Amino acid sequence: MIAIFFSITGFSQEFEIGINAVAGYTIVDVEEAMETVLTEWDQFSYGGNIHGLYHINDEVGAGFEAGYHRLYYWEEYYSYGGYYRWGDISTILFGPLVELTKNKMYARSGLNLRIFTNGSGTVPALMLGCGYRIALQDKLSLPVGLRTDVVFGSATPIAVNLTLGIRYAVK
Repeated sequence: MIAIFFSITGFSQEFEIGINAVAGYTIVDVEEAMETVLTEWDQFSYGGNIHGLYHINDEVGAGFEAGYHRLYYWEEYYSYGGYYRWGDISTILFGPLVELTKNKMYARSGLNLRIFTNGSGTVPALMLGCGYRIALQDKLSLPVGLRTDVVFGSATPIAVNLTLGIRYAVK
């Protein structure tokens, strides 16, 4: 019955699953975000996610993603008393996404929740991405792209990442 509904309404009946790795740079004032003077930090960003996307038609898809994202690293050291602490600022993410596809090019947008792994809270984030799919087979491709995540947390980190993944379409 569901297949009849989708065929009558013109839905493409294609579902895809994909896994992506991301790596790049987080634009953020780390000392402002940590609210202290730091000894060392880096803004290298990396992570990965998995998504499921239902194609409403040949050009529009809607779905869900979940993943992990390390935004930056920090260290602080006080010589008085030898006080030392460090940590990663990382998030677990999940939320809906929308994709527009034309030929092998795609653009994605999503609004997701970010749960900080250090227990500092949960905040919304906006994701925008675009890329190109390199076809390996009829249903298998390698998406290569650029992804930007604006995380509405302390000092609003903006992660700009290159992405590489694998995508499998199920009809």
